Parts: sequence; C-alpha cells; structure tokens
Amino acid sequence: MTRELEIIKNQKGGCLMIRGNGHRYTKNKTNANGTTLWRCVNRICSASATLDKDNQNILRESAHVCEPSMVVNEVVKKREELKRAVCEDLGPVPKIVEDVMKKLRKDSKKDADLIPTFNTMKDSLYRARKRFLNTDLLAHDTTQSITIPEVLAKHFLVCEDGDQEKNIVFSTKTARNIIKGSSGSFFADGTFKVTPKPFYQFYVLHLDLNSDKKTTNIIPVIYVLLPNKTEQTYNRLFSIIKQNFEIDIKNFKCDYEIAQMNAVSNIFPNAKISGCYYHFNHAVWKYSKKIKLNSTSEGRNVTRMVAMFPLLPESYISVAWRHILDNAPNSQEMTRFRRYFETQWFPKLPASILSCAGQRHRTTNCLEGWHRRINGRMGKSHSLYDFLFKLRKEAKFWNQRISDSLFKKMRNKRRLRDVTFDKKYERYLNLLENNILDLPSFFRKNIYLRLSLYKK
Repeated sequence: MTRELEIIKNQKGGCLMIRGNGHRYTKNKTNANGTTLWRCVNRICSASATLDKDNQNILRESAHVCEPSMVVNEVVKKREELKRAVCEDLGPVPKIVEDVMKKLRKDSKKDADLIPTFNTMKDSLYRARKRFLNTDLLAHDTTQSITIPEVLAKHFLVCEDGDQEKNIVFSTKTARNIIKGSSGSFFADGTFKVTPKPFYQFYVLHLDLNSDKKTTNIIPVIYVLLPNKTEQTYNRLFSIIKQNFEIDIKNFKCDYEIAQMNAVSNIFPNAKISGCYYHFNHAVWKYSKKIKLNSTSEGRNVTRMVAMFPLLPESYISVAWRHILDNAPNSQEMTRFRRYFETQWFPKLPASILSCAGQRHRTTNCLEGWHRRINGRMGKSHSLYDFLFKLRKEAKFWNQRISDSLFKKMRNKRRLRDVTFDKKYERYLNLLENNILDLPSFFRKNIYLRLSLYKK
C-alpha cells in the first residue's frame, strides 16, 4: 500500500521519516532484500514500518500506542528547512527564523506551546551556518581573525593582504580577463554605508568598456574591503592590483582624496589622474553660498567661472584664476573666497588634476547609480559573510553585463542635453586652443550653454 511520507535528516545527521498521519520514524536498518526497517521515535511505542528499496512506498506499518501530532511534524520539517535557509541566506538568523516560522505560528495557535522559540533553536542554526562556512567565528572584531571561507572565496577572492590591517580584494574571472591589458579609464569611489565590521571602507574600481558619445558603459570590476583610508593602505592596495591584474593604469578618475591620488601616482607614475567635475562644481557653489558671495550678480559670475575650471585645459587654469582676480569685486566675501580656493584647490592641487578638458567622462556620477543599487541590495545591517554572499551575486550579475556590453547591448543611453552640451563645449574648447576664442568669451559661451541646458 502507498501512504504519504517524507524523509529528512534528523538533528544527529540520521534519517527521519515524517508520515502524513502525524507519526515519525527513525531508520533502524536495511534488510537483506534492500527494504528498510523504521521504528517510531517515541520510545514507549513499539510501532514499526517497512519501506521499499526506493524508500517511496510503505510495505508494512504496525499500529501505534502514541498520539500523532501534525504540528510537531511540521516543526521538525521547519527545523530542517531553517538549517538549509541559514546557509542559503547569510542574513540575520532571527529574521530568517521569523520568516520561516510565521505561517506555522499563525496556523497552529491552539498548539503554540509546541512551537519552539528562537532561543531554543539558535544554537543548532548557528552551528549549521558555521559548518556550511567551515569557520569557528561568524563575527569579527578585528581584521586579524578573518579568513574568507572557501564557499565565498572560490573564483572570487583575489588577495588577503596584511594581518592586523587587512586589505581584501575580490574580482570575478570574467572581470579579471577584461581588465588585463585594458587601456580603458578606471574610476574609483568608496562607501561607508554598507561596509561590514570590522572594515572601515568598501572601495570599488570601475572600468570604462568602450563608452561612446551617446552611451555610457561603466562596469564595477574590483571590489575591496579596506581597514582605513591612509596613503599607506592605498599604496598596498594599488600594488596588489598592479601585481595581480597585470595592468598599467593610464587614466584614473576619483574624488579629490589626496591619499588615494598619491598612491595611484606612486604605483602607476604614468597615470593621468583627474578629479570629478561634479564634486568640484558642488563644493565651489556650496562655499560661495555659505559666505554669501553668490548674493550679488558679480559674485555669482565669479562663482560660475571658477566652477568651470575643470573644463579648461590645464595650461589655462592659472591664467584663468589671474583673470578672475584682476576683475573680481573688492569685497570681504571675495577675499574669503580667494583664501578658500587657494588653500583648498589651486595651487594646492596641480592643474593637471583639476582639468577634465577633452575627457569623455568628466565626473564620477556614473558610479552613483551603482551605489544606490548596492545600498539597496545590502540593506542596513549585515555581517561580513552576508555582505560577501550578496556581493558575489552582484558581481555575477555584472559578469553578464560585461558580456552583453561588448556586443553593445545593455548600455546606458546618455541624456540628450548631456550629448548637446559635450558637442558645443568641444567646439568652444577647440576654438580656445586655436586662439580663435579668448578666455572671457569661452567662459561666457559655456556659462550661457550650461544655464540654457541645466538652469544653473
């Protein structure tokens, strides 16, 4: 005869048969003819059952003296489901338990005392996760105690550098292949919002894969967990990148963090390093508003011209600053603005870093969409291993984007106003460099162009 049954692993690793009638059996032995003998889990009950060779059908089942319980059977199945769940999802165990047990609690209100609490299950669930990860520690106070489990490291971990202050670098095989020998531009940005403890920063390098005038194709390719943001740490990181990825970075764009720019220059001395036009523009306007320089038409005009310095060739920036100072209003606000600009920007930073003239990508704004995406996927609270579990999934998604983008699929189309701005700006730049357009005219035309397209 055929009865409903399900065979799962019990807490000791043996086999447990769950019957549809509310009883449970443990496997006793395998008979000479290949059938299996099972005994009731209740020790005061001598009931037994015999299954066929495939453990699909019950050939014989004796009567029970114990009472069946469908709720207990469901609890047993849920326990095993939870052990799988905490390995398939490395998120917070209490949340996983709540999600899995929610329906059972709702359907079994009369037998609520039979449903175990989180505290009675947590030890076995954390043990299951530790076995899956092959680790004794699920949380770390220092980077020194961290060893990336093989299940998370395989085909993803590139290097664990250091001991007390580790840099840990990840990249997929597909990304590594596309990086080697690439002459494309690299973009870098760090985030602190989703960084798992005990690390300080999640730092990502993106690569331009053949963007053109009308499409943008910037792909994350190297993912790094950093213990701090010192120049020494960045030096170690870029040494790892140079050695493991066999590249010589030609173009590198980032925000204006001195430590990382110095490190790139140290390890890749031939790299053209430039800052982000958006960050510069935003900072200049923010300070102008703070000191109320922008409260007059003359002050706003000064701010607009200075904010456009990254559009100038580097050889023009010093001349442009002198031109502005010679024609600027004689005011306390302008004195403060000059002090700010010269101590924060130029000549503190070389003109070669400020200038983005002629570049297809003048900002790191292309990374902002990815940051929003990764912040949404990581959530607000996660452990190191949960972070890496989700990061592996994210990296695999971008593997497909890399393949698609090489055939000009899945690229991001640029906004028409951005394409229009570039076209006209490039014409004005060419006229300036050929001495057909003077500096004041260059400023006027680009200010008008920007106001007409962006209203600022």
